[in-house]
Amino acid sequence: MNNILAYTAGYLDGDGCFFVGKNIRSSKYRNGIIVNSTDPTIVRTFKTQFGGQIRINKINPKFKNYNPINTWYIQGKNAIPFCQNILPFLKEKRNDALTFVDFMKETSPTIKDAYIQQVKDCRDFSNIITKETIEFLNTIQKEGIPSEEDFAYLAGFIDAECNFTIIREKPKNRPNYTYKVILQCNNTKSPVISWLLKIFGGICYFVSRKDKNSNHKDQVAWRLTAKSLYPILQPLLSFLRYKRPVCEQLIEFSNTTLDNGGDRQSKDFKSSYQTTISIREAIIEKVHELNSKSVN
Repeated sequence: MNNILAYTAGYLDGDGCFFVGKNIRSSKYRNGIIVNSTDPTIVRTFKTQFGGQIRINKINPKFKNYNPINTWYIQGKNAIPFCQNILPFLKEKRNDALTFVDFMKETSPTIKDAYIQQVKDCRDFSNIITKETIEFLNTIQKEGIPSEEDFAYLAGFIDAECNFTIIREKPKNRPNYTYKVILQCNNTKSPVISWLLKIFGGICYFVSRKDKNSNHKDQVAWRLTAKSLYPILQPLLSFLRYKRPVCEQLIEFSNTTLDNGGDRQSKDFKSSYQTTISIREAIIEKVHELNSKSVN
């Protein structure tokens, strides 16, 4: 059960919401824990595990090239035990979950209103990413060996928020392409990134967005590449759901790595190399297809 909770916490931290609010035209309060996903199996799984409600949407004819967004949500008193169970596994939205539980238990309208304002203020002003934030994050060192729960959490976070990809580049003055296998996540907050660096390593980059649009927040991009990524792909595989097919392709790609040494000018090596390139190109095409937004 802990692995299921860890996966769900990762997904919530990546793309979930602990919502508290008030109807504009009445004094009625609203609440809910909400998850959106283009994969209907994700929301169905959460309903099976934790109850609540789901909304499975059909393809909009105006946007027929895009997968519709499906929703899982749990409200009212039923949300409190779920929230309490998931709380120990949350990294990014732990404070949101604590506030949600306090809001649900509170009877005073004045205090409920204060909780709503607290959530708004936190989302507007907390965890602002700066270049100094990135410098600090990149000082964090990887520690120890990830546990099963760590992999389950990361799988949920990847399914919600991250992207597996393979970049192909042609260096100047070199005859062959180079390939870079990447796991990347962009985020506007730093707590979960700090945890990821400590448990799985990687490196962070600053992503400027506010200069182009003042309504957007600058981001941190967390990235793992081949040497750090390959060892964790297989342990992740059993926990991944939405991104599992892409992970499988990256594992196949890692198996195409040629050993160093040997006579690289021999006919056997050149033949083997061309076969490897063909396999890699096919995998890259499949990865791009899986990552596209078009309907399968």
